[in-house]
Amino acid sequence: LCEIAVAGAEAVARAADAAATVPDGNRTDVDDALEAVSALVELEHAADHSERDAVAAIVTDPHGDPGLPTLLECVRKVETATDRFAHAGLFLRDHVICDLAS
Repeated sequence: LCEIAVAGAEAVARAADAAATVPDGNRTDVDDALEAVSALVELEHAADHSERDAVAAIVTDPHGDPGLPTLLECVRKVETATDRFAHAGLFLRDHVICDLAS
């Protein structure tokens, strides 16, 4: 899950960087921004699956480790970050589309 979140942070940075230069008229920047947004959506779906797997492993742990509630909270926070990355990506996509329309 953490690897997915890191990849999401990298993708949102790529999307923001490319979206910032779209008004300059470079088609490569448009493609880069939209590809990064697509990656963000895919990563968010992967994070959802990873979160479900992690939660299942935590709640079915037969040992009842006292640190599991903290781990569960960390899993949820990291997955929330990937949700926010995807939302940022969709915002950037809308920004790119508006720039192309103007």
